[in-house]
Amino acid sequence: TRTNEEIAGALLEQLLEEKREPRRRRMEMLAAWLGCQRSSVDNQVEHFESLLFSYLSESAGDLQAAADRMHYALLGHHQRWRMYTSSAEQAYVGSLSSSLGVADTIGNRGGLDTWSRLSVTRQFDESMIYLLLWGEAGNLRFMPELMCFLCEAAIHHVKHMSYLDDQAGKQGVDAPPPPPPPPGSYLAHVVRPIYNQVFNETFSGVVKGRPQPKPQHQLPRFPRNYDDWNEAFWNLESISKLCTKEGTPLIAMPPWERWELMLEDQVDWQAFLTAAPKTHKEVRWWFCVLAGFRRVFLCHLLGFFFSAIAVYPDEPAFAHDPWTVPFNGWKRVLLVPIVMQL
Repeated sequence: TRTNEEIAGALLEQLLEEKREPRRRRMEMLAAWLGCQRSSVDNQVEHFESLLFSYLSESAGDLQAAADRMHYALLGHHQRWRMYTSSAEQAYVGSLSSSLGVADTIGNRGGLDTWSRLSVTRQFDESMIYLLLWGEAGNLRFMPELMCFLCEAAIHHVKHMSYLDDQAGKQGVDAPPPPPPPPGSYLAHVVRPIYNQVFNETFSGVVKGRPQPKPQHQLPRFPRNYDDWNEAFWNLESISKLCTKEGTPLIAMPPWERWELMLEDQVDWQAFLTAAPKTHKEVRWWFCVLAGFRRVFLCHLLGFFFSAIAVYPDEPAFAHDPWTVPFNGWKRVLLVPIVMQL
């Protein structure tokens, strides 16, 4: 175990500018590859550094342990989603591959890296990617499986760009990596088209900064909400219906090309989200009121019966009546059927 002085020294070491600056440069590079806004980078740098310092404090200054905990806290749900969409549906992938020519599953065809095998650099990269996408997602954060899908595509894109960057840096390789997308491409071609479809389901526009609801006759009988669209990213079968504007399923493309297609506005989000079904239909009826207030009614009934017990006379006037014998609280068997019915 470390002493308090050693823990404080480890924490202060990570606060040095020579430690923070490489992480800032790496996030700026990732943001450029992902088409994020430059102003968003500053916010997420501070966000990342705050999280890292917090987990360092909990891990007694152990950088590897802090990276493990932060990575799992941010991407633990993403790991479970990846395992489900890549491992649990291999039978479906087999039939889909023959008909659509699927290049890969959402992840790595079930060959997932365990958390313990990830280096600190890899964990930092994936954590930064998630924070960058999350920072500009807005209301899309209410659709966690959608965020998992976007994060997975972004991770594969970053791996590919890192490989090209490494190859370009080697001796004898003169071909530079492709230029990064324009800043704001992620917001303009991914976040905004998805949110517009969500917004147009129940709103007609914005007047003086306020959303204007559609008239009742223009609304569908059961309007869809975030949960319904989020379910479209639950499994590979529904994700396979997301196509490019040319009609090619997105998952039929190599994993490292999917993010580029999104940023180039080649994905038909409108057709995909319009076709997503309403899976949970809310029914409004008086029984819902009864069910919602059932505990209130139960408390009233219990209070009534206990009050009746308290005020019941010990010496009834009609002692000859067997149903009105002295009734002293819980001693009378006449109370048993009432309690059993409750």
